[in-house]
Amino acid sequence: MSALSRARWLARQVGPVELAARLRLALLKKTSRGWHGRSPAGVEARTVFTAMAQGLEALRAAGLREPCAAEADEVLDGRFTLFEAWTHEAGAQAPDWLGGLPEGPRWDDGYSFDIDISGGHGRDVRFTWELSRHGDLAALARAAFLTGDARYRQRLELLLSDWIAKNPLLRGPNWISALEVALRAITWCLIDDAAPLRDGSSRGEFLRVLFRHGLFVQRFNSFHLNPSNHIIGEAASLFILGCKFGGTSEGRLWRARARRLLEDEIIRQTYPSGASREHSLGYHRFVTGLFSLCLAVSNEGEFSARFRKRLEAMYAFLAQTIRPDGSIPDIGDRDDAVALRLSDPARTGAPDDLSVGAALFPDAAFASCAPRAPSPQALWLFGERAVAGSGGCISAGGSVEGLDLAVMRSPSGRLQVEFDRGRHGYNPVASHGHADALSVTLWHRGDRLIDPGTYRYNGAHEWRRAFRSGAFHNTLSVDGAPLAAPATSFRWLTLADASPAGAFFSEEFDWAAAVLEPGKGRPWRHTREVLRVGKGPVIIIDRVHARGAHRAEARFHFGDADISLDDNAARVSYGDDGFMSIAAAAGGVEWTRIEGEGAARSSSYGLKLPAAAVKAAASFRDDALLPWLLTFEADAEIERLQGETGAAIAARIADSSGEYVFMCRRDIGVVHLGAIRFVGRWALVKLAGGRAAAAWGADAWVLEDGGRRLFTGFGGLQIGRMHPADGE
Repeated sequence: MSALSRARWLARQVGPVELAARLRLALLKKTSRGWHGRSPAGVEARTVFTAMAQGLEALRAAGLREPCAAEADEVLDGRFTLFEAWTHEAGAQAPDWLGGLPEGPRWDDGYSFDIDISGGHGRDVRFTWELSRHGDLAALARAAFLTGDARYRQRLELLLSDWIAKNPLLRGPNWISALEVALRAITWCLIDDAAPLRDGSSRGEFLRVLFRHGLFVQRFNSFHLNPSNHIIGEAASLFILGCKFGGTSEGRLWRARARRLLEDEIIRQTYPSGASREHSLGYHRFVTGLFSLCLAVSNEGEFSARFRKRLEAMYAFLAQTIRPDGSIPDIGDRDDAVALRLSDPARTGAPDDLSVGAALFPDAAFASCAPRAPSPQALWLFGERAVAGSGGCISAGGSVEGLDLAVMRSPSGRLQVEFDRGRHGYNPVASHGHADALSVTLWHRGDRLIDPGTYRYNGAHEWRRAFRSGAFHNTLSVDGAPLAAPATSFRWLTLADASPAGAFFSEEFDWAAAVLEPGKGRPWRHTREVLRVGKGPVIIIDRVHARGAHRAEARFHFGDADISLDDNAARVSYGDDGFMSIAAAAGGVEWTRIEGEGAARSSSYGLKLPAAAVKAAASFRDDALLPWLLTFEADAEIERLQGETGAAIAARIADSSGEYVFMCRRDIGVVHLGAIRFVGRWALVKLAGGRAAAAWGADAWVLEDGGRRLFTGFGGLQIGRMHPADGE
């Protein structure tokens, strides 16, 4: 990018308020070398997590003692769990808090704001920061609280004193980010409530350093920068620190200001549906946890009814995205961040989050989706107030307002399809959004079509670009052009914003449509429709318009799977005995395996694994029509049919759920297929005994089978399920 292009791009993205905030922050960083963040002498601390302090027997009775001890034993043995699937071996002594993880030279211990954290040399500062978020120290504190075992307290005190000695204020990488300081402070508040240091002078020093965390966040905050989870995390920390140091003027100021910020940000950074505007389900969980912590430790009525209503909507949105196995799809960035670690991260999922929501909102509709036994998170925060759900609920499909994520479910709970038909991210920055416009992910008794995830933020620049590119998502491009152009690891030069174009949901049939309009560097229009029938099949209809001769390329990512290709389909077998076939209903499609660095997956931050993926390409002039037929049984039958109207594409699909005929055209017109006569854009007909029993259609004017008229008069973007009239 030229200097002039970069200046223009920055001018478009940074408004006057943010520009002033950035200048202020830059000046503070330049002039704060001698800043000491002085804390009051003999500062007193109050209990924040009161339910924990009062609920020791309830926590023990809930069976938390053994899993907490097992988690803390890992730390006794020198193993630190940084992310869901990443362990750092530190040995018997304290880890190197400035280590260049996952591999690379040690970070500089000089003035924090002089350190370049952009990456390189195999290190990613996100690993170093995760170690100093002190989730493992929280595990020791929780185990010491529950068991009374002196070993946990001794190890905790050694690690805390070592960190304080090796990380003086504004020295080294752990004082660069206000968000990192904020999250560490929240954890330290829990540690002080669960296992306060026994030596008076040591605890006094600990509390003074904790107080400086609040002063740091107050001074170097992100409050007027582009809206993001950083603002929420920093405000949540100041609120909790305000509770901890409520006897000081600073603490009272932090609490009052943070509450006002949280009240504003929960509205500004979420849609009315509750979905986070960052367009990342991982960060949606993160900020939901931050808001919930503050509400859990607040006084009755401290937060407004509007705040509570929006937080309830955030949990309801999360419940809509959870799959039958408790997982959620990877949409946007995910770095395994949690507001406060209250259990083993490898065993913590979205249903555990719902358990916290159920304790806050026991009468909400989503509360029944929470686990039958309250999660550890809910028990630590609410004690006996934690409530049980029914163990999960599967609804018949539904559209998620705001984020424009269409979620389609079979009533049996065997199939869930997610269709991303919304914006690129929290524009204009979209820092945690991916170029995944019109991408489809699919779960059928296991992950089938996957979003490959995130991998890393720093120190792996090319992989960062790859994992958030359109090529790593189940979408379509033309002539190899990217959907969106990245500017930096967290900003974009151009965006790929999709918009919904209609939807219909029922137990038997779901349909959703969306369009990606042409944009800079992307001179084509892509419309995608997704259909779900019963427990399958699933049909994806791609229409592309671009003047002249072009080549369209659809990509499909499968994760850990074996692929076999033929002239018409990709047949995919999974390690859990699952199966999926993707067949091209149109002719002239070329299937190719994606090899090497073109395919990978990351189920946890920092973890990169090989993956199976294919691309299906077809040449076209001006307009392309590419329907894809997905089935989930190895013996399912898919047969391309030749209609009497040459402009139509038609196919027969048969599996254990039934027999179907699918037909579509580039435009609205007539299709003759045996005894079936159809006028419209596309139709799906369910057969019984060789005759049409039900049908669905879009832009459909008439559908007849052997002279029997099934439906008529549906023009425009409408859809419906029709039966032949009795006696016809």
